[in-house]
Amino acid sequence: MTPLFSIVIPTFNRVYCLSTALESIIAQTNSDWEIIVVDDGSIDNSRSVIEQYQNQKIHYFYQENAGPSTARNLALKQVKGKWICYLDSDNELLPNYLHEMASAISNNPNALYLLPMGNRTLELYENESNVT
Repeated sequence: MTPLFSIVIPTFNRVYCLSTALESIIAQTNSDWEIIVVDDGSIDNSRSVIEQYQNQKIHYFYQENAGPSTARNLALKQVKGKWICYLDSDNELLPNYLHEMASAISNNPNALYLLPMGNRTLELYENESNVT
């Protein structure tokens, strides 16, 4: 079955917030999605976060560090959904995000893209280290 939404998440050393992004998708009121996570050369335990879910709708890919644009391009080669959503690994979706997107798509059949709002986890840095 082709999902309506493919949600692309590039990540790099964000083990501390990656699960928040994933949980925000899993908790959606619309469950017609797949997640494509591209790990851009993380040296933390990002892979283990993904493996904990054991969800066939979550797909994990690893690449040597090449930046988020390259990670997104790799993800685009893997998507199966009719619509692509981008979510950075330090962001989260509001619970009705996909429902509202599906409604907007239905109400605007000629739309090429939509830009809804979301929440962001703020990161603080001190001496080039993440402070949570």
